[in-house]
Amino acid sequence: MINFPPILSPPHAIEQSMFLVSFYLRYYSYLMARAVAASIWRSLFAPAIAGSSSSDGGGGDPLAGASEAGRRYRHECLAHGGGKPGARIVSDLLGVGDLASSPELLAGAVVAEVDAAAEAVRRLEGGGGKGKRTGAASGRAP
Repeated sequence: MINFPPILSPPHAIEQSMFLVSFYLRYYSYLMARAVAASIWRSLFAPAIAGSSSSDGGGGDPLAGASEAGRRYRHECLAHGGGKPGARIVSDLLGVGDLASSPELLAGAVVAEVDAAAEAVRRLEGGGGKGKRTGAASGRAP
C-alpha cells in the first residue's frame, strides 16, 4: 500500500472513501431492516396464516388469521409513530427484553428466509422437496 502525504493524496480520494463508508452504512442498515422484518413476519404473521389455513381445511381465506396479527402489529408498532424508540417497539412486539441482547432471533429469521427461498428455487428447478442445503443457505459455495 502506498502512503501518500496529505497534500499529495490522489484526486477524489476523500469522495471515494466517503462513498464507500456511506455504501456500507446503507447496506448494513438494509440487512438490519430485513432481519427485523423477517423476525416480525416469522413470529407474528406466519403462525397466524398457518393457523388459519389449517383450521379451515385449506379452503377458506388464507389471510383470515392474519387480521388479529395485523391489529396487534398496528396497535403495538405503528400506533406509536415516532414517539417510542424503534428498538423498543420491535423488542416489545417480539416479546424480547432487549433486541441487542438477542441477535440469534434476528439472524435465525434471516436464515429461515434464505432457506425458504432456496427450497422454493429447488422446487422450481425440479429438485423436489427438502434436500441437502447448498449455496448461501449452507454457508458454502454451490
